Amino acid sequence: PASYAGPAPPPPRADRFAFRLPAPPIGGALLFALRYRVTGHEFWDNNGGRDYALRGPEHPGSGGNPEPQGWIHFI
Repeated sequence: PASYAGPAPPPPRADRFAFRLPAPPIGGALLFALRYRVTGHEFWDNNGGRDYALRGPEHPGSGGNPEPQGWIHFI
């Protein structure tokens, strides 16, 4: 599950959420969609039918360093 991470700096007006995803293996990918439930309603975002993708490194040692404050903005 995601946790609320506070409002994003304007513009645009948006909220931020933090979550952890497993790292995909070398040459692999993790495809995902987002679900948001609030006040009895459920909303889905699947990147226009293409799913969001987190891709693993192409070769061993090519993964780079993650951004500790990094986040992806979904609208």
